[in-house]
Order: sequence, then C-alpha cells, then structure tokens
Amino acid sequence: LETNYAGDTILLVFPDGTSPALLECMIAGIPLNQVHVLDYAPAEFRVLEVEDMGQSTIALFDAKQKEDLYVKKLEKGKVELQKLKSMNNEQLVSKKDLMIEKERKEMDAQQEVIAAERRAKEEKERLEREERQALIEEQRQRAKEKRELQKSKSDGVSSGGG
Repeated sequence: LETNYAGDTILLVFPDGTSPALLECMIAGIPLNQVHVLDYAPAEFRVLEVEDMGQSTIALFDAKQKEDLYVKKLEKGKVELQKLKSMNNEQLVSKKDLMIEKERKEMDAQQEVIAAERRAKEEKERLEREERQALIEEQRQRAKEKRELQKSKSDGVSSGGG
C-alpha cells in the first residue's frame, strides 16, 4: 500500500475489530499478544497517521490500558482463567459443545415422541386387526353352526321321511 498510495489518504474497511488493531500493533511495534487492548468496537473509526511511526497508536495503547473498563475486563478475565484452571478436563465444555448437546437432546426428544406415536399407531392397528380376526372367526363359527344345523335338518327330514 505504501508504495502505491504514498501521500494519499486511504480508507481500509475490516470485518472485525482485531485485524485493524493487529495492523496498528505492527506499525507501532506493540507486542502482538497485546493486540486485544487496541481492538475496535463495532463501527469504530480511527485515523492512523503512518508518518508519526505509530506514536499516536502507542499513546492510545497506553491510555486504553489505564481505562477502568479495560482494567475491569482484565480482572474478570483473570478470575475466569483461575476458574478454568481449577476445573478438570471433564468439566471443561465449550459453548459450541453445549449448543450441540442441547440440540442433540432436543432431537432425541423429538425422535422419542415420533417413536411413541408410531408404537401407539402400531398398537391400535394390532388391536383393530385382532378385532377383525375375532369377528371373522365368529362369522365362520356361525356359518359352520348354520351349515351343521341345515345338515342336521336335512338329515332329519330324509331319515324321518323314509
């Protein structure tokens, strides 16, 4: 950029707050492990004068390190780090893993509901089938009894008439 646009004002747009902070750290010679101090807030705008060799960035870096909000964030981070260090590996779960586990449980619950509905439907169909079979068997029994009755009547008429 510096050879193509020397002396020009350029506007760089970044999708996050870390990339421009990283660029500022590199220009000012600030250790990259301290880039979080210079992170940009959403839609934050800063003028970076390259000619001052990063002096404005160093001043901003020093000022931000003294801000109450930064100090509170740093203290909160240290407390959280101690909590994490005191946990064993089984207790450490990322937010992504928690979301995946929640989704898995929801899907399992949905599958269980579907399975229960399927079992209820199958049971209903089984009972209906048994009812139909019992009805068919009853009709067969009646038909058999009717045939036997007719046969006995016809046997009685033919034996009594002779």
